[in-house]
Amino acid sequence: MKTLRVLLPALLLLLLAVSPALAGDEPPDYGASDLVLEEEGLDDGWEIVYEDVPGTIGEEKMESWIGTVTGSAGVDEDAFLAEIRVLKGPESAAATLVVVEVDAEAKALAEALEQRGKALGYLVRSLGHPTRLLIVEGSEAARKAVETMQLKYAVHSLSNLGFERLNAGSQVGAVAFARGAQSIQKKAGAPLVLLGMAAAKLEKWQDALEAFRAGFKDGVPAPAVGRLAMRGYAFYGYVLLKSEGKAPAREAVTALEHAVSLEQHADKKDTTFATRQNLARAHVRVGDMDKAFAQLEKALEMGKVKLGVAALMQYIKAQVVDTDEWKPLLADSRFKAVIERVTGQSADDGAEGL
Repeated sequence: MKTLRVLLPALLLLLLAVSPALAGDEPPDYGASDLVLEEEGLDDGWEIVYEDVPGTIGEEKMESWIGTVTGSAGVDEDAFLAEIRVLKGPESAAATLVVVEVDAEAKALAEALEQRGKALGYLVRSLGHPTRLLIVEGSEAARKAVETMQLKYAVHSLSNLGFERLNAGSQVGAVAFARGAQSIQKKAGAPLVLLGMAAAKLEKWQDALEAFRAGFKDGVPAPAVGRLAMRGYAFYGYVLLKSEGKAPAREAVTALEHAVSLEQHADKKDTTFATRQNLARAHVRVGDMDKAFAQLEKALEMGKVKLGVAALMQYIKAQVVDTDEWKPLLADSRFKAVIERVTGQSADDGAEGL
């Protein structure tokens, strides 16, 4: 699979090359149940039904056809798993969708399903890996509509699985899932954002920045959403603050404001107060002190809930007071007033150096 250099930093490529779990002949860590379209991925007017509908062969006949192909390919039934959905759409549109998960040693089945499915007029294509197949039966219009929904859903599913791996400390795992998502939809936004986060974790700042800019570009297909988008924008802003000058700082303000607007997706593991702190830093960089103080106060309020007052005071000293870029805030009389208002303690007595 071809991948742009800026999207896979050299160190990540090295990690992928030495990981046997990611070898081309090995099945991926995701299966049919991870990929198959669910209710939340349906467009308006579409539904998953549990009965046969006119315009498509339905679950029972599709299952029978897969069994016939399996038998002719000489493959044991335990060597594959098929997830089948019957979908009903607007204006009597209908389709039967299958995602097939084939073991590595049963490649003959994947080839047989593709050949015989296409001969019948079915839509057949790989879904992130040659051993993961998408099959759609129905009218041409229905097949195209279902394919679009399924691809978008699979991209988001793999990106979210990769996000879980990244949060667990596995950059290699995150990149593997992002690669799978990109093989489904090359320019999709969600896997690009995931790759940006993985690069940032490795302090590959320029690679991360280029991936974020591509992933968050307006109109990108399958954009990052929810918690992935929130964390992605937070990382994006943090990476921009590694650069000097007002232009990156203005871009950081925009990215971090996006992250703040998505805070409803945060869970208890997310340090949203750090995002607010970085937004305050970005405002300091561009010289907007009023907004900087507003975000700093909000960050401290959130930090007090997460850390407690004593730990927060030490955090302030380490992350704010001892950091040169905060000097414009420290020189302002509002700084100690904010500390005292949030913590209920005297800024002079609460922590050494304040």
